[in-house]
Amino acid sequence: MFDCDDNEEKLKSIFEEEVTYSYDPESNIQISNTTYKMRGLVNNYSDPISSVLAKLYESLLIRIYKEINIDVLLDVRVEFAQEIEDFEEGGFFDRLQRKDKLKDAFVGESFKERIERMLFEIQDKYIDNVIIYEDLSNITFMNVALLSNYCSDMAELEMEFVFGDIDLTTRKTKQNEIIKKYADLMTKDLISIGITLDKFNYQNACDYLKCVY
Repeated sequence: MFDCDDNEEKLKSIFEEEVTYSYDPESNIQISNTTYKMRGLVNNYSDPISSVLAKLYESLLIRIYKEINIDVLLDVRVEFAQEIEDFEEGGFFDRLQRKDKLKDAFVGESFKERIERMLFEIQDKYIDNVIIYEDLSNITFMNVALLSNYCSDMAELEMEFVFGDIDLTTRKTKQNEIIKKYADLMTKDLISIGITLDKFNYQNACDYLKCVY
C-alpha cells in the first residue's frame, strides 16, 4: 500500500475545497460531498463515485510528473505532432520555460518518453497501478477490475490526445462519457454488495488519492 505522510509536496493536487450535498437514490439520505478544484486534466464532479474516478486518473497522471497540468499535456501533444508552428502565438516563451523545467525533472528519459511509457503502463494494467486500485478497493469496496478497465480506457484516450488524433474538446467529451459509464457500473456493483452512497467512504478515498504519487 502507498504511504501518505504530512509532506506538503505530496498535496500539490489539492486546492480549493467545496462542500456540496446530494441524496442517495436508494436510501434518500442526504450526503455531504467534499470536492476539490483540480488541475484541468479531468472535469471535477460532485457525485462521490464520479469524483473518486476523476481523482484516481488525475493522481495517475501526477505520478508521471508532479506538476503536470493541461498546458504541459498540450506541449507534449505539440512535440508528438510536430506542429509547433501552429502554437507559436501566445505562450511560446511559457512553453520554453516549461520545457527547460522538464529537462531538469528527468534523468535518462525525456518527458515525452516518460509520458508515453507510463500511459502504456496504465493502459496495459501494470502491477504498480493495480496495487493502487487494490488499495482504493480496500477503502471503498470499489471493484478492482472496473477500476483497472476504467483507467486503461482513460489512458488509451490520453494517447489519442497526445498523438494528435483528437482535439482537447473531444478529449473532454470522451472523458465525461468514460467516467459516466464506469460510475454507473460501479454504483450498480456497490449496491449489489450493500454499499449505498451514504455508506461510500468518499473522504478516506480522497485522502488516499492525495498521496499515491
